[in-house]
Amino acid sequence: EAGAHRALEYFLEHGIHEFDTREKHRADRKGTSMISPYMRFGQISPRQVLYEIQVKFNSKTISKSYVRKFAWRDLSYWFLWRFPNVCDVSFRLHYEQQSWTANKSQLQKWQRGHTGYPLVDAAMRQLWCTGWQPNYLRHVVAGFLIEYMNMDWKHGFKWFHDTLVDADVAIQAFMWQNGGGCGTDSWNFVMHPVNAAKAVDPEGDYVRRWVPELRGLPSGLIHAPWESDLGTLCSA
Repeated sequence: EAGAHRALEYFLEHGIHEFDTREKHRADRKGTSMISPYMRFGQISPRQVLYEIQVKFNSKTISKSYVRKFAWRDLSYWFLWRFPNVCDVSFRLHYEQQSWTANKSQLQKWQRGHTGYPLVDAAMRQLWCTGWQPNYLRHVVAGFLIEYMNMDWKHGFKWFHDTLVDADVAIQAFMWQNGGGCGTDSWNFVMHPVNAAKAVDPEGDYVRRWVPELRGLPSGLIHAPWESDLGTLCSA
């Protein structure tokens, strides 16, 4: 519980002011509150968080985007309560007829961070090593699995449920359904793994931390190492 309040206090001092900007997506910075594991196990509640925000900022809504996260959280619980099979079956039933790639080797590469796309691999290795992943990167790796690898969203749901320390059945089902295009609020966008990387990790610091074999590449190439010439690759 003490750790939960320390994390929230740090976020209210250093992160919440930029949460309504794209800076919250930065992978190389601590831009999110990181209280989801504590909330998952009840060491801090949504009501406590909203109360602390009101007290600190004199009842002003300092970040509508952050407060809205709690509304989405409640919506996901309603979604699971109202449709209890959404962990196993597409909400839009005709998506159950979707043709997916069934390649266990490729799926394992995604799970262990060996796809060859640096930001995707860095995020999946962080998940494997720490049990946590920034929210924006969850979107990136989910979109990569579904849209680029053409694999069933259920594989992602199961892997996240096994590896995330903040794994929450309702939230995961809601988000993976939307990522798979079969949910109530399905995503109408696809994040390009290289363009997203350049936006959220411009100098490559995040990738260098989690994909150390690329550490020697310059910032201009670290997100697309296949563009390097042979001499650069050898020296790195």
